[in-house]
Amino acid sequence: MADKDEQNFDFAMAILADSQAYIADHKKRRWEMVKWGVSVNLAFATATAVKSQRDDYLSFFLFVMGMAISLASVYIIVHLNRRMTRTRLQGKRVSIWLEDKGVDVEGITGEKPRDAYPLGEKHDYAEMWTATIVLLLIPFLSLVRVVITG
Repeated sequence: MADKDEQNFDFAMAILADSQAYIADHKKRRWEMVKWGVSVNLAFATATAVKSQRDDYLSFFLFVMGMAISLASVYIIVHLNRRMTRTRLQGKRVSIWLEDKGVDVEGITGEKPRDAYPLGEKHDYAEMWTATIVLLLIPFLSLVRVVITG
């Protein structure tokens, strides 16, 4: 029976290690979505600014395209956040299992496994809202030329 417990422990450790790598990878992807959305929108704003003639339709079109890109980026960020939350909850279940098997999880982590991640999906809200605000405001740069030139 001890062999089975050792296998279960090794499997639990592998799940926790994979969870940490998965979360780190998704945080990186979330940041890349922000960079992508901002870069494309800055390119649209630049295209509007260097246009030799006044073309309000082009500015409006680039604004709409920028908003579409920003909304798509925000959707992907929310999706990645949900996946990270599921992964964190899986790690929480593994930590509870380890604690039930006699491992001093609270002594190791300084946190009771049952109390971990009380916010759920709201765990990364500060980062998510900052990215969302930036992504939704940046398309308005395409309209700056229209406002300035009147």
